[in-house]
Parts: sequence; C-alpha cells; structure tokens
Amino acid sequence: MNLEHSPGEEGVFARRFLLCERLARDFSLDELITQCACCDTYFVACCYHGTFKGDLSPCKNFRLIFVDGACSNNGQADATAGIGIVMGSSESNQWGIPIDDTLDPGAKRTSQRAELLAALEGLEMMRMRYFETDVEEYRNMKRHELQTFKTHNARDSSGLVTHPQWIIASDSENVVLGMTEWLPKWKRKGMRRSQGKRPANLDLYLKLDEAISFVERKGFDVGFWKIPREGNTNADELAKMASRVAAMAS
Repeated sequence: MNLEHSPGEEGVFARRFLLCERLARDFSLDELITQCACCDTYFVACCYHGTFKGDLSPCKNFRLIFVDGACSNNGQADATAGIGIVMGSSESNQWGIPIDDTLDPGAKRTSQRAELLAALEGLEMMRMRYFETDVEEYRNMKRHELQTFKTHNARDSSGLVTHPQWIIASDSENVVLGMTEWLPKWKRKGMRRSQGKRPANLDLYLKLDEAISFVERKGFDVGFWKIPREGNTNADELAKMASRVAAMAS
C-alpha cells in the first residue's frame, strides 16, 4: 500500500483514493466515472499524463462502487435505516438493503452506522463479484475484448498503478476520514479519541478495517474516495428507499 501522494500520481494512498492533479483540475466528476460496455460496471478514469486524446477510457485498475446510508428518526427508538450500493447503471448492479438485526444485531439505528454498514456491505459486494475474476484477469487478460481499456502492469515514474484497486465512493466524512485519518489515530491512542473517550461505532470501523486488510493481503488495494453529495444521488435514493422498507417491516 502506497502512503505518499505526489501531484502526478493517481491511486490509493494510505487507503485514500486521490486523482492526479490534471484529472482533478480538468474533468468533472461525471466525466471521471467511466463504464464498461460489456459488464455495465463503473470504473474511475486513469490519469493520462498529457498523452490522452478523446474520451476518457475505463481503467480496469480502478474498479468503483458508490455507497450511502440513510436513517429516519436518527438515533431514536423508532429509527429505521437502509443502505444503498451502486456498482453500475443497471438494476442488476444496484442494491437497496434495509438494516435489520440480521445486518446489525442489537444496535441503535443511526445515520452514521448506516453509512459505515454501506461501506462494509459494498466491499463485500466487490469481493463477491470481482475477487475471483480479477485474479484470473490479471493472470490472463482475455475478458472485455470488445472494448479498449487502459491497464498498467507496473507503477512507473509517472505514477501508473501496478495492481487492482477497489474504490469506495462516499459523500460521508464519517466513512472516508474515519477510515483514513481517525482510525489510525485511535489505534495509536489505544482505541481512544483525543479526549480519552471510546469512539462511537468503533465496532464497525474495526470490522471494515479487518475486511480491507483481508483484501489487501490478497494483493488488492482498497481506497475511499470523498465525493460531493450530489455525485452520490443513486446510492442515496436506494438507501432512503431501503429505510422506508425497514419502517414497513418494523
């Protein structure tokens, strides 16, 4: 896992996904989200370092999933919550999942727990969908022959990525900063915040940390990408819908 980021590099650095300076400056979020015409799944465009001409092509190194959580009557006894996960534009690549005791047993329903559960379940979706195929694809590049992809066999001086990276896009600071900045600090302080208190929802942060570590041991990087709320509307709508379903079931 790379820790330091320079302006010319794109990829996962200390579990945070960062664009190269040029992509961040010259392209909108919509332009950066690319899609495979064969399997309908999302990717982040790769940094072209001044050589690119035409539309941004999907980069198989940067698989992308959008996640969000929603909660009605946040933190109250009658609160209901749901999560939304978006892997592609078709319904078969989108999920709205009500949060119940099967998913989060015995816990109070809150928006922050919903956001973290969305990231956890989104990572599990990626693992179930991509793990075996990604291993095979990187051994023998034969899939997606009908579409041109950029892919990189080595990270060179220009910053191109060497191996698959799974990107979890969220508009929640609770998720992105929590996993990339807060959790490492809590670990150094014996799982305590600066005030000496135990962090809220630490159980979910640790579950997500463990799940990411498992994926990393298999040779993949997982990075969190902080996107604006308006860039995450599909996952947000699915999460709200799932929260309403949870309310009807309660």
